[in-house]
Amino acid sequence: MYDFGVCQQCKMEIAEERLQGRPVVCNHCGYSPSENQTRVAKRLDRRIRSMMYSISIGLGLLFMGLVVWDNHVFTAVPIQAKQVLGMSAAEDHESMYEICKKRLNVECQIEQLQQLSRYKNEALATLGKTYLLTKQYDLSAKSLEQYFQDGGLSLDASYDYARALEAVGNVDMAGKYYQSILDSKPETLQITVTKRYVQMLLDYNRRAEAKKVLASVRDKGSNTANFMDMVFQDL
Repeated sequence: MYDFGVCQQCKMEIAEERLQGRPVVCNHCGYSPSENQTRVAKRLDRRIRSMMYSISIGLGLLFMGLVVWDNHVFTAVPIQAKQVLGMSAAEDHESMYEICKKRLNVECQIEQLQQLSRYKNEALATLGKTYLLTKQYDLSAKSLEQYFQDGGLSLDASYDYARALEAVGNVDMAGKYYQSILDSKPETLQITVTKRYVQMLLDYNRRAEAKKVLASVRDKGSNTANFMDMVFQDL
């Protein structure tokens, strides 16, 4: 038997042309392995080649995983395997969402939130906000509509829904949600919500409604009496 072209008996290197023949005969001492040894050597060679091939494939997949998932690869890949096999649970999608968020992979975030929404209604609110931030207003409105139909109560989601509805031109419904947010904290001056609401009404030439909203806010107390005064006087 020969190990990488070296004679097992004399340990000398076999000539290249001798290695091509069968059986291989050492050009130094004339040694030739038995037929059984040759078969064993061939099987060993096949196993080594197969093992090296498997290792190279594994390293290649690991490299690809590192490129996609960075230092999260050992968490993300097993979860992905579970998802492919249909064995994933809510916590798996939550973990993947957090990884996707850290990796700034919006498409992946959306995919995980879609799956997570089957288990948790709050995922629909987050999904709606993600769609809103990526200017997918129709999808944002649909996700948040489903969130509220399923019993959602978040004021932050209400604000996102109002913005999505405004973006798709559903001014009446957007106004209802902006107003519901203002009504939820009647003693608080909600500057951002009020400005957004009033600006929407002005954009759609609903000046009388805008003035009514502002008047209601300015009447709350002395500290709000001059809120958006220039806009109010122009109305």
